Amino acid sequence: MSVLEAMGSWAWREPSSTRWIADITAADCDPAAMRGTMASMTNRRQAMLSLPALGLGAALLPGCARADAGGLEVRRAEPGQTLQLIVRISRGRFAADLYPQMQERLRMAGDSLIPAIKRLPGCLHYYAGLERESSTMINVSIWDSLEHANQMNQMAEMAQLGREFVELGVEFERPIINYETVWTVG
Repeated sequence: MSVLEAMGSWAWREPSSTRWIADITAADCDPAAMRGTMASMTNRRQAMLSLPALGLGAALLPGCARADAGGLEVRRAEPGQTLQLIVRISRGRFAADLYPQMQERLRMAGDSLIPAIKRLPGCLHYYAGLERESSTMINVSIWDSLEHANQMNQMAEMAQLGREFVELGVEFERPIINYETVWTVG
């Protein structure tokens, strides 16, 4: 039994890319590219423990390509259901002339927020950004449950930075919305 046969169908990411690949089978992989690290693995558990985990149980695997041309994994909830993911979106507006100041302040906010967010259980992804034309800033995060997403409501570092941004002229939309996910691509 090959390593891929033992591991079954998984979502993988190419090492040199941010492209997600799904439903990989032994036929999709170049055996020469898989030699070395993968050669001695004989079961799914050993493969998962030997490769760095990414996101929702994915791992790096050299030499594999997705069967379809899209290159992105698609997940859909069953009718009447949602996926076990929450998308949290916080948005603020500011005067256009404040864009350079807001860009620098948001960049610096990462110094305290990144370590604090990394300590929270259930955070799968976090993005902070701005858009010049609309003079808006946004924080988008992906969580494994509503309970975990709501941890942001009590995070002292976020509350402090929120007050600082308000003092600089940002008007935040309230309430912050936590969205249940019905489908994903990526």
